[in-house]
Amino acid sequence: MKIKSSVLFLLSSVFLASCAVRAAEDPLAGEPEGERVALWPEGKIPGVEEHQYNSPFIEWFTPSNKTTDAVLVLAPGGGYERCYWAIGGHLSHGLRDFLLAKGMTVVRLHYRTPRPKLVEKHITAWQDAQRAVRLVRAGAAAHGVSPNKIGFYGYSAGGHLTLLMALSSQTQTYEPIDEVDALPCNVNWAAPAYPAYVLTNKGEIVPEFKFDSRTCPLFLMHGDADSFSSIASVKVYEKLHSMRIPAEMHVFAKRDHDFRSMGSAKGVFTTWHSLLWEWLVQMGICRNTDWIAKGKGALVMSFDDRNFVAWENAAPLFRKYDARVTFFFCGVLDDQAKKSLSWLSHHNGHSIGLHGLGHRNADSAVASMGAVEYWTKEIAPQLEACRAAGLNITSFAYPNCQFTGETDELFRTNGFKHVRGGLLDVTPYDPKGEKRAGLRPVHTVDKAFIPAKELQNRFRLDTALVGESYNTDIEDILKCVRRCAERNEVFVLTSHGIAPGAKSINMKTEWLESILATAKECGVAVIGFDEL
Repeated sequence: MKIKSSVLFLLSSVFLASCAVRAAEDPLAGEPEGERVALWPEGKIPGVEEHQYNSPFIEWFTPSNKTTDAVLVLAPGGGYERCYWAIGGHLSHGLRDFLLAKGMTVVRLHYRTPRPKLVEKHITAWQDAQRAVRLVRAGAAAHGVSPNKIGFYGYSAGGHLTLLMALSSQTQTYEPIDEVDALPCNVNWAAPAYPAYVLTNKGEIVPEFKFDSRTCPLFLMHGDADSFSSIASVKVYEKLHSMRIPAEMHVFAKRDHDFRSMGSAKGVFTTWHSLLWEWLVQMGICRNTDWIAKGKGALVMSFDDRNFVAWENAAPLFRKYDARVTFFFCGVLDDQAKKSLSWLSHHNGHSIGLHGLGHRNADSAVASMGAVEYWTKEIAPQLEACRAAGLNITSFAYPNCQFTGETDELFRTNGFKHVRGGLLDVTPYDPKGEKRAGLRPVHTVDKAFIPAKELQNRFRLDTALVGESYNTDIEDILKCVRRCAERNEVFVLTSHGIAPGAKSINMKTEWLESILATAKECGVAVIGFDEL
């Protein structure tokens, strides 16, 4: 996200000068404090009345070992009468601590209470929530998080607020007061727990939930013994499903409004944290870091160009072996590409990367345009189209292996985590199709592998290419997978499409299954570029 220098100056001033004063009665007494930031400039709070927290604020909590650039805004319940942190501690502090341990940044929101008189009960909290998300987006770079991976979570009234942020972000709740309010307030994912105030007396979804064009993927939770808000989340899920918005829902048996009643204290309100994390990994919002702890290395697998049908057909095979890969597509994001890539990403957990607009002209384009013009004409339009479609893009594969140090730097400064660079010269053919002679088996070539402990220092990764047209020795590739497990190394493997008996640059389906089965047998993780 590019912001004019004047905006950056103002945002810096907000973060450096802002502070929040504790209320006289602080329900978080004894709780660790985060980095506090006032939501509103002094004298600019919209619709100020008598509130327990008439100076609402957010608190940043940063993990000691960050593993993801996603960030969660956490909002409490309390019927909009007060922020019930203590009563809902197992649902707020517990989740915060769980996510911090996993390596995610958490922002705690303290919105205004009690509910205002003569206006809708949620309006001031909604104003505060929209402002909070804008401040998080403004402060994303300073805190090392992505402005496109902002999540929102709340329980009870906070769950209602979460749904407002997820379903109705295009509704303006206050007049802009500064440059921060020029930023969008939509969230990119949301997790409401037993949300209150969801249905009208007639059992219909309340009108403030718009299900607008920026509605994001949701993770919903409810207890089937909820005596306060029934299981209203079901109606929300049904609506999302009809819109083809990715959503997952868990209904817990014999659980009342706060999950504690009628069940073991060591049950749902600890295990659901893991369910949420699993969903975040499945959605590609967070990366699966378990492979690092296992010490068995990883196979980074990617597929190129526009082989959408073949990629979709291979999805069951990837699921069978719990594999995640990256699909680098070239050309425009037309309707077919959007539909296919969204399905592969949102419903299957794979990551999507860019491969350039003019793939076949890459050799001359980089040389003739220079890095900046190449970025402006070949990359930026593709990137903007993907982001508008809700596709999170953090990696790029250089077409025909054409790159320079300048292009690397442009991708790095524009928020990309990795680029896939050249072909390892272990491939029987070079990028121009010339056959190489005197090659050793790939599994014996040390430079083809990256020690796992060195991976965080690598921005550009080279790859081996698999396809019958490249004279691939599949047994050699399987030995590469086994080497990863034995030495805790990472090996990058690329092909194009996937097809039975493929006699082309594509990978044979039987080869793919052999690779995935061998990786699973050896404990080697099969991951995409987003999980590095």
